[in-house]
Amino acid sequence: MKTLFLALAVALLSFTSAFAQSPTVSTYLEQTKMGAKLGYTVGVTFKNQYQLGGFYQKDISNGDGAENVPRHLIYEQEFYGVYFSAPLKSGEKFGLSTQVRTGVTNGENFTITPSLLGSYRPVKFISLNAGLGIRAFRPTAIAGISLRLSAL
Repeated sequence: MKTLFLALAVALLSFTSAFAQSPTVSTYLEQTKMGAKLGYTVGVTFKNQYQLGGFYQKDISNGDGAENVPRHLIYEQEFYGVYFSAPLKSGEKFGLSTQVRTGVTNGENFTITPSLLGSYRPVKFISLNAGLGIRAFRPTAIAGISLRLSAL
């Protein structure tokens, strides 16, 4: 899986060089009912602020918060796939966007997770993100940081 993620990152960076788009990398934490997840994304940001890329997310909670849940219901130790983000409101410092991640959990289940993300850009190439998402019809909290490589 990590090899596939690395291949996707190289392909996206090649794409951005060919079409003069802005490569973006980020890391985020997502708190779900089942526990905390740590994720990474590699993608491109287009001039109209739309984003497209790939992500990899892993469970870091070690079962915290899932003591009362039957073992067979504990899933999503690993989640990877593609994401698409569309701006709702975009400004110099603040932004609001929707994001949809779609991919495979634990190598067997197909999952689609929508979210609403707010962002604050203290400097041109760094963006602090926070928002709400939906996972298994339950709300999740997301917080992260993004680095826009072309703005360095």
